[in-house]
Amino acid sequence: MNPLIFLGAAALVFFLGTFIIWIFQREKKTNYNSSIEEFQAGLEAIAPDNRRKRTE
Repeated sequence: MNPLIFLGAAALVFFLGTFIIWIFQREKKTNYNSSIEEFQAGLEAIAPDNRRKRTE
């Protein structure tokens, strides 16, 4: 029974450490609209450029 307790404690420390590292390393959003602004920036990047005249 003693090795199982050691294994369980090691697994607990591993998962707790992984969770703490994940909490501190994740990307923090600056405001509520940041994901919307990021999406709009992506759309503007792939939008056709109407300022150039195309000869197609």
